[in-house]
Amino acid sequence: MSLVARKLEPEWLDELPASAPEAVHSRGDLRRLNGLMGSVRLLAATARELELPPPRTIVELACGDGLLLRQLLERTAWRPERLILLDRQPVVTEETLAQLRRFSSRLEVVTADVFDWLGTEATPSVDLITTNLFLHHFEDDRLRTLLKLVAAKSSVFIACEPERSVF
Repeated sequence: MSLVARKLEPEWLDELPASAPEAVHSRGDLRRLNGLMGSVRLLAATARELELPPPRTIVELACGDGLLLRQLLERTAWRPERLILLDRQPVVTEETLAQLRRFSSRLEVVTADVFDWLGTEATPSVDLITTNLFLHHFEDDRLRTLLKLVAAKSSVFIACEPERSVF
């Protein structure tokens, strides 16, 4: 089997206005894909395998609409003191925020570039950083930088990324 070099292209979803019909449809596609992949189940299973104590603060990088984090909290029964949802586009709805407030009273939605946010000294150290379908967007050097920034802010990082294959 020969390896094919990856060709990364900008994520057009990040460039569209959050309310654009194509963006709304694409986020629906991502929710369906997460369901098919079992992303929440995989993230929760990884946390159980690591025997994590309930985290006090959780950051979700590239949180999108925030529904994946809500489902993860439902599955794990975690009640963190603080939730931080980070994305370049503010698309978390008030309904989702209300659902997330059932799990944590300190909820923060941050609209920023992940490198800018993680790279600042004002960003707090946290118990858990998680992400889903995000790491494949980066070339090797940028991915190394991202992982170094994550490691500087948290000792636990759980990511769900599909294996890249012909299938």
